[in-house]
Amino acid sequence: LFPRQGAVHEVGLPLLGAVACMGVVYWVQAARWRRIADTGLGQRRFFEMVVAGLAVNNVLPGRVGDLLRARWVSRGAYSGGRGLATVMLDRAFDILALVAFLLLSLPLVTDEGWVDRIVVGSVVALVVIWALILAARSYTRRRPRSRRTHRGLPRRFLRDTLEGLSDPLSVERGLLWFGMSVLAWGAWAVAAILVG
Repeated sequence: LFPRQGAVHEVGLPLLGAVACMGVVYWVQAARWRRIADTGLGQRRFFEMVVAGLAVNNVLPGRVGDLLRARWVSRGAYSGGRGLATVMLDRAFDILALVAFLLLSLPLVTDEGWVDRIVVGSVVALVVIWALILAARSYTRRRPRSRRTHRGLPRRFLRDTLEGLSDPLSVERGLLWFGMSVLAWGAWAVAAILVG
């Protein structure tokens, strides 16, 4: 009826490893978002915001935690719209890494029709994200901010979000953010394997 002492030890080590891996996931995601936001806040503060946002997302529908992260990062740093843009870019790199993992693992999984639908949906999501960023860049270039200074709050928020999305992204920064995303989701996969 009672497990051997060694059996408890054998089960406990993989679970401890999984917990450590999840800590790595959130730490790397916080580091990536910190680089995207570039606000001067410390790594610990970004880690707190990431974990708090995920906790809210786990209990409330509609990704409310991501909206809260946008609000938290924008306090004292810049506008709420720009804060939302940093969270959108942060999540876009998560999607990019997950699609890369999906495409790499595709030959190893079943050839059922639902897998094809996931691939198509993933590619469509990437195209929509790319189109949104291009549209934001086009809009902010064609319509300078100084054109109208008496905008209402919703229009200023939207304009700030579009400007945040249209900030130039160097290849080096894009590769760094993508690499951090791959590292974070790789650690998540190792955690899942350890739990399994």
